[in-house]
Amino acid sequence: MRRLIKVIYGRRSRTVYIRNQGHSITEAINRQLAHYPYHVGQLVSIGKLVLDGQWQSLSIPQGNSQGYNAEKFAHPKRTAHFTDEYLQNQPPSAS
Repeated sequence: MRRLIKVIYGRRSRTVYIRNQGHSITEAINRQLAHYPYHVGQLVSIGKLVLDGQWQSLSIPQGNSQGYNAEKFAHPKRTAHFTDEYLQNQPPSAS
């Protein structure tokens, strides 16, 4: 992380070449961060194909948005991390 911070703040004007195309440091980082979801989508597509009818949605299943939103808006506004509700009943990870 220190190395990344040094690159970002110490050499912001430097041009980084990705496949011979010049990018600023910020553009190169954004390009990489935008690229990861593409591969996640590929993995999800393969998972859906392999599991066929046993696939469980990674988000709100199609057609269930209204019920999901009704449950969310039934609670008062609060400040919490969006994963808390999913992790609170999980056993602690073995670290």
